[in-house]
Amino acid sequence: MRRPVGVKRVLSFFSLDKLFSPGRVATTVATLDGNTPQGFRWKFEYMEDENHISIPLPSIYYGLKTIFDGWYVVDPLLLFDEGGLEAIDKHFREGGKRYGYDRTTPPFAVSLVVAGLIKTGRLEDASTVLLHDPKLDPPPWNQLV
Repeated sequence: MRRPVGVKRVLSFFSLDKLFSPGRVATTVATLDGNTPQGFRWKFEYMEDENHISIPLPSIYYGLKTIFDGWYVVDPLLLFDEGGLEAIDKHFREGGKRYGYDRTTPPFAVSLVVAGLIKTGRLEDASTVLLHDPKLDPPPWNQLV
C-alpha cells in the first residue's frame, strides 16, 4: 500500500498489561530513546491508574498536548523577559517549521505582552513593544487609549 503524498509517517505505541509486561515496555522505550531519528518527537508516559477502558480519553488528551507542544505561548511576558520580541518571533517561526509552513507571531501574542507589561507597570517597555512596527503589527485600538 502506498502512502499518500505529503502524509508523514506516524508511530503509534499501545501497551496493555496482558500483552506487555512493564519490562518489555521499558525495553521498547529504551530502544526508541536510543534510536530516535532527527526531528522525530515522541513521548511515552506510563499511566499506572488507567486500564483498557479508561485509557482512551486521557491518552488522546496527552497525545494532542504532545503534538501541539510549543504551538502557543503559555506565558508570553516570561518569554519576552527571556529574549524580547525576537524570542517570541523565534517561538512561532520554529513552531511553523515543525508543521511545514511559515508562521509569524500573531498580533494577539504581542497584545498579551503589552498587557502584561502595563499590568506590571513597565509602561516604557509596553509603548516600545506596542509601536515596534506599526505597518506589520498595527496596535489594537484598545491598547492605544
